[in-house]
Order: sequence, then C-alpha cells, then structure tokens
Amino acid sequence: MPVSYSSIKAASEPEAIAELLATRVIGPVMPSVLVKKVRPKSGRRYEAPRVLWNVYEAELELAGGIAATSLIWTKAFFTDEGSEEYQHRIRKLLSGQNGNPLDPRGYVQFFSDLNLFLFFFPTDPVFPKMATVFEPHAMAPMLAKHFEDLRPGAKVASLSSTRVKYLPEISCIIRYDADIGEEQPLTIYGKLQHSKRGEMTYEVIFPLEKQETWSSPSRSPTTRITRSCCSRRCRVTRSRATGIPKSSWRNARRPAEPSGTFTIPASQLARPTLQR
Repeated sequence: MPVSYSSIKAASEPEAIAELLATRVIGPVMPSVLVKKVRPKSGRRYEAPRVLWNVYEAELELAGGIAATSLIWTKAFFTDEGSEEYQHRIRKLLSGQNGNPLDPRGYVQFFSDLNLFLFFFPTDPVFPKMATVFEPHAMAPMLAKHFEDLRPGAKVASLSSTRVKYLPEISCIIRYDADIGEEQPLTIYGKLQHSKRGEMTYEVIFPLEKQETWSSPSRSPTTRITRSCCSRRCRVTRSRATGIPKSSWRNARRPAEPSGTFTIPASQLARPTLQR
C-alpha cells in the first residue's frame, strides 16, 4: 500500500536507518559488526510527490574493534506503482546480490513495507561500474595523458582516488592524486555523469576558457581545454590550470599544485543496468 510522506520521513531519519542496518541488513548476516552511528550527508533530493533520496555515512565497528565507514543511500517511493516499476527496472541488480552488505562492490536491499531501496556505495543502477573509477590500476591508462599534460616527463609512482561529492543516479566527483616524488601530488578531478550530461558539461566548461573564469590565487589562468571522443556519445574534457573552476568545483579541496579536470560519461564505462 502507498506510504505517506511522514512515514518515509520518519524511516529516513539517521537513527531509523541505523536501526534498519543493525536489525535487518548487517546484523542478521554479520552479528560481529556493530553499527555505531549513522549521519546524513549532502545529496538529499525530493521529487514531489513521488520519490525521496537520502545519503548517509555509517560508522561501523568490525570484529576486533576495527573502525570502518560505509556510504549509504536510499530511494523511497510514495506509491506502490512507482516502487514496483523501479523494482522491475533493477531486477537483475537485486537478484545478483551475494548476501554481503559490506561487499566492496556494493550492495542493495529492498524493503517492501517501506517502499524503500537501500544501496551501499558504489552500487548505483545508473552507473553499474562505478567502482571502476576508484580503481587506480584501471584508471591509470586513462589519466596518463592528462598527468603528462600537467607535468611533462613526470613519472607517476602511485595513484590514489578519493570521492569528493556524490549524487545518487546523477553524478560523482573523484579526486586523483599522483605521487611524482615531490612534496605535493599532481591532482586531477574527474566527474562521472550519465546520459549526455558529460557532453553538456563540456559545452558549458569550454566557453569558460574564453571568459577567463578559471583562476588561481597566485597566478593568471593557464587553462587549456581539449576533448577526445572515446565513443560516439562520450566526451572527455581536460584542463591545464593552476586552480579549479569556482562555479563547478567549490566543494573540492583546492590543490597547491596544478590540477586538471575531466568528465566521464557513463557510456565510456558501461551502459546503465536499468531495464524496461
């Protein structure tokens, strides 16, 4: 039966999500794992009158007292029709779970009494291979030319990735830090987007070069934006700059060394797993 807004709102409170994790998700299969706390993260969206998205970070205590955190997001529907349609669209994802909510590849569980879907990052129906962009060995070949543009001749000894901002089913911003044997790493920011949003981002960013809206506290802009087509619908943008576009990356850490940005439409990684 339909679920009221007040019921979904109550079920979406951090304390309620912590209880849900402890009693219906993690606790039954991993009794040694304790859910210490759940706190809300940015990314809450309300699509009236159908859907409510929420994002959380769960603090966990693994066996042996080891502390861990998991990023979790929920998608709640107010009508049975919406819930059933979404359940049908991600049926392969739901049936492909291995029963481990702490699987590094992610996890999803549906609660029919709440019309609520709970996801463990990096599981995202729109980005079926989200985990790939966080694997240094997988991204190194793609990033090599961008690091070469930022620092010609530099040798990357190691590469690390950090999630900067994530909007479920919309986009994800990732920071890549390359150790080149200097005090500060070379930093590149990537943005994963679905559909044609990557192409749209390129079309928005490109004019910024002419308008000189890329800036640095200590140097004049040295932005150079190019693009390469990895597939018919893929656009990758890169820049050689001493700063980050203020309008697009205001939530990212401003690096001390030159940095670059690029976008990765989902078509470059894999097609979405939403089925009709």
